[in-house]
Amino acid sequence: METGKTLSNKQTGFSLIELLVVMTIMALMISVVSLSIGGVGARKQTEDTAVSLRAMLETAATQAIVRHQPIAMHWQAPSQTGTEQWQVRWSGWRQNQWLDEIAALPVAALPPGVTPDITVDGLRWSEQNSELPVLVFYPTGETMTFTLTLIGEQRMVISNEVDGAIEIMSDNT
Repeated sequence: METGKTLSNKQTGFSLIELLVVMTIMALMISVVSLSIGGVGARKQTEDTAVSLRAMLETAATQAIVRHQPIAMHWQAPSQTGTEQWQVRWSGWRQNQWLDEIAALPVAALPPGVTPDITVDGLRWSEQNSELPVLVFYPTGETMTFTLTLIGEQRMVISNEVDGAIEIMSDNT
């Protein structure tokens, strides 16, 4: 006997990828807001910047997987930006070139007086190579090993682990 109800095999809800994308975009929005808020002590500001950059790095790693394309981090020195701040921008590899069109990863600026010191795969980055990506996240989930030290009133170190986890440490040397 039929009750008039039909069962559908269509599932409702969100996929894991959709949830990850939304969570990373929310983390990124929070990090961009925290980068732009002024009036914070210089030590706290460097720490907040490190947290924001970690969120951006995690978003880039997720975006590389979701988009099925490499995502690269580029740094621009104050002399290149026409400001007193270092800027980080993001690009995706398409049509055999790095293109700057990643809505989930907007350009962000370090606070004045904070400079980056970057080592990637054991080699120290130099601003003379600013046209090349500093760091690349691959669609397979792999990335280059890196250490990013933010030098300001406080030194904060952002690095990745063998398992891909990105960690922040205070370096008060």
